[in-house]
Amino acid sequence: LPVKNAGAYGTAKDTYNTVSFEPVTTTKLRLALDPVGTEQGKGSVGIKEWQVWELPEASAPALDVAVSAASRAIAGKAYVITTAKNTDDVPVDLVFTSAYGTKTVKGVQPGKTVSASFNSRAASIPAGVATVTATATVGGAPVTATFEAPYGALN
Repeated sequence: LPVKNAGAYGTAKDTYNTVSFEPVTTTKLRLALDPVGTEQGKGSVGIKEWQVWELPEASAPALDVAVSAASRAIAGKAYVITTAKNTDDVPVDLVFTSAYGTKTVKGVQPGKTVSASFNSRAASIPAGVATVTATATVGGAPVTATFEAPYGALN
């Protein structure tokens, strides 16, 4: 199939002639050449070198949130305390999850730190991992990232 919105095709000698067109996805390329000469249909074609470039993939937007978790004994009960700092430049919604519950904090501004504590209702807990799921809108598109934070056992 012909490419769409092709620019002008150059015919300069001894230099690269570049043509741009809408990106295509393909596994094969075919070059169709038209002869150039003084009379229509008469002339010659020649290629010194043919270069084809792949467009670099746009990296998916990511969120930057620093997360940590720790186990603490408070009034004889074991708690998991998870902390998240929004180190990104957009506000994020955070969902904190541990073996002992889930908490949501909306609209955490850039540079701000929030924590969620989870009461295990037990005197001791095994080591584990808390997760923080961050969601935000970046460049008009929704972005989600999940971060893990290990915490130690508490006996």
